[in-house]
Amino acid sequence: MNIEVRATNVEVSAALEEHVHKKVRAALRLHRDNVVRVVVRICDVNGPSGGRDMHCHIIARLQGRSLVVHDLADDPYAAVTAAAARLAELTTSVIERHRVSRDSLRYVTNVIRSSEP
Repeated sequence: MNIEVRATNVEVSAALEEHVHKKVRAALRLHRDNVVRVVVRICDVNGPSGGRDMHCHIIARLQGRSLVVHDLADDPYAAVTAAAARLAELTTSVIERHRVSRDSLRYVTNVIRSSEP
């Protein structure tokens, strides 16, 4: 899985980049085989004025679709942590929703068999 970190008005230290990689890998650990690429953008929305202005925007490219999450927080570490948690929930939800269940296959098989003479 390729994880790319980009920043605007924020200095990305080695510790912050390591934090991003750790949180994104943990968020996608169950579905890492389905993920092709992840782009994490961290931005200081208000500049040096302070406040809740660190924005983390994550785009995860899966096979056939893209998932997008974002979060605002006081510091970039908290923003990344919250956005990664949202990404974990969304990824699980999307993949589980589109997974074919065994019960649905059993129903289709039974309908096909019962229609034969």
